[in-house]
Amino acid sequence: MDDGYAVGAPGAVFEAVEEFALGLRDIGLYLRVDKSELYSPQADVSEDPVRLRLGIPMPNPDEPKGIPCAGVPVGDPDYERAEALRIATKVAADIDKVTLAFKNSPHHLWQATKLSSLSRFDYWLQHITPAATEEPARVVDEALERAVKACLRGTDVAEDPLVKRRLALPVRYMGGGLRKRTQVRFAAYAGSLITAVKQFATRQARDGTSRLGFFPSLAPSLVSRPVHIG
Repeated sequence: MDDGYAVGAPGAVFEAVEEFALGLRDIGLYLRVDKSELYSPQADVSEDPVRLRLGIPMPNPDEPKGIPCAGVPVGDPDYERAEALRIATKVAADIDKVTLAFKNSPHHLWQATKLSSLSRFDYWLQHITPAATEEPARVVDEALERAVKACLRGTDVAEDPLVKRRLALPVRYMGGGLRKRTQVRFAAYAGSLITAVKQFATRQARDGTSRLGFFPSLAPSLVSRPVHIG
């Protein structure tokens, strides 16, 4: 089985995990407790009896608190910033590898940069708050700039302010479509929230039936009536 996540009040979460672990045993599977990670931003769970019984490890108190959720760092601001920078550094290294692989073929490098490298970090820009992605986005932008310079055979043409503006324009305006990720991060995060928030409240399908949202208790704060599924 792949990773799973339990979210809620500490008592309820640990009891649910224990019940899940017992259910797995019934079908011959086992929960890898040693691989479990814990993030509790407010409650002290060090002496929780169910956690102790399960053997779920406590996080290192000397490190920023947080856990990866679907590859996205969720936790204290310091943790999210540090993890976002780590991910961005790896993405930048991957972009540099692509640049190196196609350095003698600028036309292929341009397509690889525009169609692949450009969006490599967008998943994290969509899910990590912009406050934690400014420096990471800049690291990725620098790698993209190196790729563009390689496309231009290492010349300084890409340093010209007019060329930079042209490269950042959308393709439909005869530009390069290379928006800086430091600028895109705000729209990426807001767009992801807008897409997800519709799934939180109760939704009304075309056939008139209502479908319970993932977070129905937030409905009064989100909408004044059920969200309609288009």
